[in-house]
Amino acid sequence: YVFKLFGVYISDPIGINNTLSGGASTISIQVNASPVGGAVIVSDPISQRGIALETIFLIITKDWIDDVEDLPLTYSFTYYLQHTSNTIMIKPFDRATYASTYLSQGLAQLDYSVTCVATAMDTYSGKANTTVIVTVQPSSSNIKKFAETATLIMKQVSLTPNSKFFS
Repeated sequence: YVFKLFGVYISDPIGINNTLSGGASTISIQVNASPVGGAVIVSDPISQRGIALETIFLIITKDWIDDVEDLPLTYSFTYYLQHTSNTIMIKPFDRATYASTYLSQGLAQLDYSVTCVATAMDTYSGKANTTVIVTVQPSSSNIKKFAETATLIMKQVSLTPNSKFFS
């Protein structure tokens, strides 16, 4: 963007001995462009299916492009079941381009679809995202199996250094 400012000065406000003088100034502001061209894939890109609390999904993002001076890029992963306003964090922004996670089952009325989102961010906070839809069906396991899986997940999270998911 280029902004120009022009000004005129009148020396006599009464208007008898007017002397006009003027000037101009220009400022250029470069605006950061967000990363582009990224993709997100899941561990099994053909079936893109799994079972809630049984399937561990490996989510990977790749092929992001940005200006060299905007690097390094950082990445986050989230997912949602129906609306983007109700996202669930998988991984906050860091340099890792992948995450392994269990996903919640999708909604039956949406054929159990879950939208996974990869977001890339450059050093100037320019962001862009890309999505992939996976199918996560309900678990047929009993409550004991559910409790065992939940306990295992909590144990893994509590052992993760600098975990932002457990307090």
